[in-house]
Amino acid sequence: MTSFASQIWTLTQARQITARTHLVLQALASFQGHRGLFPSHESIAARAGCSTRTVIRALEAAYS
Repeated sequence: MTSFASQIWTLTQARQITARTHLVLQALASFQGHRGLFPSHESIAARAGCSTRTVIRALEAAYS
């Protein structure tokens, strides 16, 4: 099984996600811990240095 970080890198290199989406997903991954992965859009935005709307768009792109 590959790590989430390596999957993000592979998608970025294959140009399947943008650099901004890459940053958002890295920020999301940084919240991973013992209690799961449930940060708010605002928390992800603050860590990624972008707007909440950018986080929402990036997550929608990643889901598809």
